[in-house]
Amino acid sequence: MKRIVLSALGILFLSFLSVGCIRRPIENGSQFTWSESQKYEALKTLDVDMKIGVGELKIGGDSQDIFQGNFIYQPERWKPEVNYNSMGSQGNLSIYQPSKMKGINLKHYKYLWDITLNNEPSINLNLKLGVGKSHLILGTLNLDKVDIEMGVGEAEIDLRGKWEKDVEISIQGGVGKTTVLLPENMGVVAKIDKGIGEISANGLNKSDNVYTNELYSDDNPTLKIDMEAGIGQIELR
Repeated sequence: MKRIVLSALGILFLSFLSVGCIRRPIENGSQFTWSESQKYEALKTLDVDMKIGVGELKIGGDSQDIFQGNFIYQPERWKPEVNYNSMGSQGNLSIYQPSKMKGINLKHYKYLWDITLNNEPSINLNLKLGVGKSHLILGTLNLDKVDIEMGVGEAEIDLRGKWEKDVEISIQGGVGKTTVLLPENMGVVAKIDKGIGEISANGLNKSDNVYTNELYSDDNPTLKIDMEAGIGQIELR
């Protein structure tokens, strides 16, 4: 428990201290917008790494490209670092907040990432979230494995989809509220190591720290959630 508290406080402290492609920068006063995309190519797998220190992150599916990213940032030096490469049927996408962000007045900033991904490749998604809000709509994606390291703020993780294989979701809790929306048409098992706060899981069966829905069975594809709670509220519904 002590480690969870120290980790959460550490996230808060560090976030405030250090916080063919198509590119189109547009200046709008002191606010900047930026769009970047990668044209579609046939991929079997796509590894996605994202790290945002301060701001709002939105992720969804149904992109006609491999990915489409729309960014709003203020000041200018907060422009995200976006890198994509592929070899054969394997693609790699990374999006990072710039590492050198000292001297920022957090009362006068704007930072938003709006990312959509293609539904076809099998996706391994690795997210590190800082201070802010996250809206992760993942139900249409061909997920394989998802690792989410929460920060400070609010997060909604929408997993309402149906996959033909097991999907593994790992969530390391931070500070704030986390809402996880679960599918109704496939088995779900969630193991939650309780932190400091409240866990709400209406409609799920509970045994110790394991929650399951009525469709859960070892014989069927299953959404498997392994969650380390932090400080705050967790809602499964």
